[in-house]
Amino acid sequence: MIKKICAFAVFAVLGSVASWAQFEAGSVVGTVKDPSGAVVPGATVEVRNQMTNDIRTATTSAGGQYDFVAVQPGKYTLTATQQGFRSSARS
Repeated sequence: MIKKICAFAVFAVLGSVASWAQFEAGSVVGTVKDPSGAVVPGATVEVRNQMTNDIRTATTSAGGQYDFVAVQPGKYTLTATQQGFRSSARS
């Protein structure tokens, strides 16, 4: 009986250790398109945390996609710029 209790305690501790490794983060993904709906490759996309002013940048792929991983919770402003286009920002 004591062995079963000890085994259960060990599994309970190991299970809780795995949950400590989790963290709160998300990702911001999207596609930059021009007014006609065509994708915009090579555009610079910036995500700025409104509380800390931390800025991360990415360049869109050939298909116009961008991806920011491990983004901490908060309020952000997303800005896309490309030569020959007006920049666009969203909060």
